[in-house]
Amino acid sequence: MYNKATGVKNILFNIIYLFFGNVVTKLLGAFATILYANFTGVSEYGILSIALSFSAIMTFLTDSGIGHTAIREGTKKDSDLGKIMYSYTKFRCILFIFVSLLSVLLINLIYKNDPVMIKAILLLVIPSLVGSLLQGIGVTYFQIVEKMKYVSFINILLSVGNSLALFLGVILNLSIIEICFIYGASSIISGAYALIIAVKRIKFKKEFDNNILFQLLSFTTNSVIIILTPQLGPIILEKVLSVQDVGYYSAAFKIPAILYQFPGIIATAFYPKLFSLGNENNVYEHRKMSSLELQLMTILGAILALPFILNAKYWIVTLLGEKYLPAVGALVILSYLVFTQAVKFPLADFLTTSNRQWQRTIVMLSGLIISILGYIYLGRYFGVSGGALAPVLADVIMIIGCLFFIPNGFKFLWTNTAMIIFNFIIAIVSYKLLFTQFHPLIGITIAELIFIGLIVLTNKESKNILNLVFLKFKKN
Repeated sequence: MYNKATGVKNILFNIIYLFFGNVVTKLLGAFATILYANFTGVSEYGILSIALSFSAIMTFLTDSGIGHTAIREGTKKDSDLGKIMYSYTKFRCILFIFVSLLSVLLINLIYKNDPVMIKAILLLVIPSLVGSLLQGIGVTYFQIVEKMKYVSFINILLSVGNSLALFLGVILNLSIIEICFIYGASSIISGAYALIIAVKRIKFKKEFDNNILFQLLSFTTNSVIIILTPQLGPIILEKVLSVQDVGYYSAAFKIPAILYQFPGIIATAFYPKLFSLGNENNVYEHRKMSSLELQLMTILGAILALPFILNAKYWIVTLLGEKYLPAVGALVILSYLVFTQAVKFPLADFLTTSNRQWQRTIVMLSGLIISILGYIYLGRYFGVSGGALAPVLADVIMIIGCLFFIPNGFKFLWTNTAMIIFNFIIAIVSYKLLFTQFHPLIGITIAELIFIGLIVLTNKESKNILNLVFLKFKKN
């Protein structure tokens, strides 16, 4: 029998493990990126951004959704975890070989007239593929058994290694090619750690479990779409804008790209439990748990987006310098992406974990098409800000699409987010009307406190969570 109180408590403390583990590393990564962006030229930063986008796409392809099906099967009652992990590892090794060869071919074809770009991307992508393969074994296993502190440790090591590569680039005045190589190599180190701590706990059973292939095509399609939608930005915009403009876009995108990973921490903690409830066909508890996930992620998304929506210019000048002022408009628009992502993924996870994966795939594919067209046409006619609008528009389309496939979807969204969105709007309007004459940090802080105060007063779940945390620490 499912115990809701215990389930929520486990999820809550998995969130805390993941959140505090990721806060430090993401802040370190943000600082390293800002330092490197200030140190290097806009064009060189643009090259690094393109290399990172290509790497993100290819490393994601080495999973292609098999991690999701492994978690789905692993959270079933009486599942054979040794058999599932063996099957997962074997399949990922096959994907790794295929994607590595595909990467070399595509990079040489796409950038055949730019040897520096080819070398930089290859030296970052290939080591990253190796690291991703090794990391995946550890991360997937610990997600299945809901030991999120180990997932956090793996992510910390990866982020520290990536940040160190950028720090060394600044300190030692390394070339873009040398930085890309060190950045990629750091993935192998974190991957080795993930493999070591996971293998000690996994009792591999050398039998292939065909169940992990069930609906894999749908998960693969969805996984590809998830990574392509944001990462296509620099790659497509490079064809319609200058490399310098890509640098401005990438600088603006880097901030929300870091921020919207924090609501993603909540999704990571909820995912195994939602799959477990979905596998048991426990419709009522699944919807309740999805409601809690949606509320928490929407609240956090709003908190993270507010400072950059309210005064993007202050953050651009403070963090990146005046040479990145053309990125201000893009940052304002992309800051809303933090909020839309926080709303979209709980809805999408509802579909995935309730055996509606194909419906999610249809929605995500529609969003991908919208974003590609947006990058091409909005980028061409409206420049950097137009390119920034493309992923936000795609997210809105995907949110609406999810609602059509969730039972009473529009009511589900309204019930769980209407008051949060209303409070979000009040905070923005309050700042614009009352606090723009204050120092930006003071005005932003007041606006954040207004939002948080309104949430505590109007949101029942937030009160329950605060009580749960208080009782836990009181016991300790």
